[in-house]
Amino acid sequence: MPERSVSNTSLPQVSTLSTLPSGAAERFVLHVTRQWVGALTAEAGSARLARHIDAWHRAFCVAGGPMASRHWDQFMGLVARRSARKVNVKCCACQQMTMDERRIIAAAGAYQNAQVERGRTILGHWFKGDGMALAEHALILFVDHLSGSGYRLSPPTDHETRSLTIAVLADNTGVTIH
Repeated sequence: MPERSVSNTSLPQVSTLSTLPSGAAERFVLHVTRQWVGALTAEAGSARLARHIDAWHRAFCVAGGPMASRHWDQFMGLVARRSARKVNVKCCACQQMTMDERRIIAAAGAYQNAQVERGRTILGHWFKGDGMALAEHALILFVDHLSGSGYRLSPPTDHETRSLTIAVLADNTGVTIH
């Protein structure tokens, strides 16, 4: 994948990325998810890797702090390595969201709003058994730290939960980035 020049790695603004979620917390989760995957897929020692790590650290200085960063890293690591399905995450410059990015945001919103069964339903797209319990634990701790920073995610609606659990991709593992 060729490196892209990114002039602004701050959180995306709704006015420029109209198809992205409108809430600050939702944009934050999308931003750190894409930065995490960008760092994971960057060549070791590259400028691209440094940009993604820098953007990750700056984002967590704004919301959640080091503990939120740690728990999100744990959650994303589980998604990347233990998911029953391949996870599709776009690059930081993309203006569209994938169904998997929507699932990640909706699951976080469900847990932050005490909708545990709804969160489990969404996480069930990727996890079963021990993987589910570990992912759930990391996600709950992450959203707790987000709440402490004043970031509130919207809870997923019944319709959104159904649509996110119906769409099924091929049964393979790993992370892809657009």
